[in-house]
Amino acid sequence: IIEKEAPARLRATLVSFEPGARTHWHTHPLGQTLYVTAGAGLAQTWGGPIEVIRAGDVISFAPGEKHWHGAGPKTTMTHVAMQEALDGVHAEWLPAPGAKPGFVDGGVADQVSDAVKRWMRVQASSSSASDVA
Repeated sequence: IIEKEAPARLRATLVSFEPGARTHWHTHPLGQTLYVTAGAGLAQTWGGPIEVIRAGDVISFAPGEKHWHGAGPKTTMTHVAMQEALDGVHAEWLPAPGAKPGFVDGGVADQVSDAVKRWMRVQASSSSASDVA
């Protein structure tokens, strides 16, 4: 959407995820804010619970905070990602799971499945319970 030249540091991108797609773990030197514009998805900070995100939600990640975000297992999700650069760097992408000996992804696939199941149990009475599953 926008990427300003120095001395400005802002970058805003519109990102769409197909069902089941997500980012790898990554960080942003000055933090990141996501505005979900369509669909439903999931997001997690390192060591934190997986959160369900939906159109209209705004979530923020602190500077240097490891996190990932993406679509739900059966839903698409689109968001505007906003972050500023520090010395020209907007993001640091961490290695893909299994790409580096000893790198631990934290069992994200299993956690996503468990989180969706828990969320569905809690939302069982809601007509939007199938938003993410």
